[in-house]
Amino acid sequence: LNNAVIPRYLFEGLLGRQKVLARSLTRGAASSVMAPKTRICVTNTQLCPRAAFAMCNVARIKPGHRIFDPFAGSCAILMAASMIEPTIQSVGVEIALDGQVNRDDIVLDFTSRNLTLPYSIIRGDSMSGDIRHKARAAVGNEPFDAIVTDPPYGIREKTGFCLNPPLLDLVKCIAKDRK
Repeated sequence: LNNAVIPRYLFEGLLGRQKVLARSLTRGAASSVMAPKTRICVTNTQLCPRAAFAMCNVARIKPGHRIFDPFAGSCAILMAASMIEPTIQSVGVEIALDGQVNRDDIVLDFTSRNLTLPYSIIRGDSMSGDIRHKARAAVGNEPFDAIVTDPPYGIREKTGFCLNPPLLDLVKCIAKDRK
């Protein structure tokens, strides 16, 4: 296929040395744009950019969706969501102080890439009803279309701060909110 209009790829070494001719149907966002070495706000347990994009794709983010990340960290998920769909309305909550997760640096990460900023990056505990109320208020008190998050692991669980895994506590809190 010399000078093919649509590039074709030949994969060899599959079952029984068979060959498969394929073509690329789509290309994902350039996750390298979010690589930790290119970020201003870097945390100790930064989410892999590919994982952030995969999670947003699984959530089936659509134009205008309201996205909530209750354990936002450096906002890698919200950044990936904004790269996939610039018209989203996103809100992140992070319990860490600015010394650990600098919210100004998160804003710089978004603006330096010309991405839609989160509607709000709230400092607080997403287990608090007041904090979840602030998150909803940031998107006009409308319900969120998706909660996309990478629950905390590491220090938070090891210190005994949480009796249950944070994701389990969050689901319980959301169930209370819905009553």
